[in-house]
Amino acid sequence: SINGLDECVVYSGAQHGIACALTAFCEPGDEICVVEPCFDAYMKLASVQGIKCVGVPLRPKISNPKYAGDFVIDAKELSDAISERTKLLILNTPQTFLGKTYDRNELEEIADVVRSKHDNLVVLSDEVYEFMTFQKIEHERFATIQDMYDRTISLFSAGKTFSTTGWRVGYSVATPHLSKPLADATALTTFC
Repeated sequence: SINGLDECVVYSGAQHGIACALTAFCEPGDEICVVEPCFDAYMKLASVQGIKCVGVPLRPKISNPKYAGDFVIDAKELSDAISERTKLLILNTPQTFLGKTYDRNELEEIADVVRSKHDNLVVLSDEVYEFMTFQKIEHERFATIQDMYDRTISLFSAGKTFSTTGWRVGYSVATPHLSKPLADATALTTFC
C-alpha cells in the first residue's frame, strides 16, 4: 500500500511535476535521457535549467509499420545514451505521440538497462495516459518491475484521466526518498 503523506506529491498539472523532478534531481550540466518522439516540455524544461537532453528514438521493428506497437526501443542504444551525467530517464507510456504502450517484456528490458547503470539514475515514468490504451493493450506500470519502485517517480494527471485537461492537477507516486525532494521543489514553485 502507498502512504499518501510520504509517497505522493500533488502538482499544478503533470507538467509542473516534470519541472519539479528536473529541479529536484538535476543541476546545470547534467543530462536527461528521453525516448523520442516525446512531449516537447521535457526538452524545453531541461533547456531552461541548463540540462542536456539526450534522445533515443523508437524504431520500427518491421519494414512497414502501421501501429504504435510496431515501434520499439533498442536496449543497447538506450544503454549507450545513458552516461554518468544522466540523472533522469524519462519514459512515457502510453506515449504521447505514437500512443506506444510498452508491454511487460519491453519494460523488463528497460529495467535491465536501468539496473546496469549508476545508482543515482532515477526514472520519471510519465503515465498520464494510463487509461487511454487501444487494441485491448493493458497498461503496465514501470514501478511494478522488480527493483524499480525504489528508483521510479510515477507521474499521473487527473486532468487526463477524467478528460478535464484544464483542471491542471498532476500527482506522483514514489518512495519517500524520491518524494521528499519533489515536495521541496513543489514548495519552491507553488507553495499551496
